[in-house]
Amino acid sequence: MTTIPHRAWYSIKETAQLTGMSEDFLRDRIRKGQRRNPTADAITCVRKFGTEWRIHRSYIYPDEPGNVTAFPGGISQAQIESAVENVIGRLVSRFVSGVAEKRSA
Repeated sequence: MTTIPHRAWYSIKETAQLTGMSEDFLRDRIRKGQRRNPTADAITCVRKFGTEWRIHRSYIYPDEPGNVTAFPGGISQAQIESAVENVIGRLVSRFVSGVAEKRSA
C-alpha cells in the first residue's frame, strides 16, 4: 500500500514554493489578516503552531473541494496502476488525434 500524505497546514516557506509568491509577501498578507478589519487581500486562513505560522491548504489549492480527506489506509497498487493506465490512455488518445489532425490538414 502507498499512502498519500494529506496535510491541512503548510509552512510559509512551503506555501511560497507552491504558489510562487515570496515569503515576505505571504508574511505581509498574514499580518493584514490579523487586524481587526482585514483587507480583501489578507490571508485569514492561518494558524500558529508553536512559533511558526501555517497556512491552510485552501489558500494554496483554492479550486480543491473543501471536503477532501486522506485515504485512511492508503491506496492499493491496483488503484495506482488503474489511475496510471487512465492517464496514459488519455495521453495516447490525444497524441493520436493530434497526429491525425496534422495529417488531414
